[in-house]
Amino acid sequence: MNIIIAFYILLDIAFIGFFTVLFRQRIREEKEKAGAEPEVKVDLECRKTLGCDPAGCAECVRAAAAQR
Repeated sequence: MNIIIAFYILLDIAFIGFFTVLFRQRIREEKEKAGAEPEVKVDLECRKTLGCDPAGCAECVRAAAAQR
């Protein structure tokens, strides 16, 4: 009985994860359609080489945007 309950719990976690990813992708697509600037992920190596604070800086964001 416990195995069945554990299986259903894992199945629920998988469905929640799947729909979360799907929902985030849909939001990202709608933002791009609306003309919003897409999110730019700043590379951690860029931060280290430029000596930026962990929150990042404008130079790192520009470098990441230029790579796209």
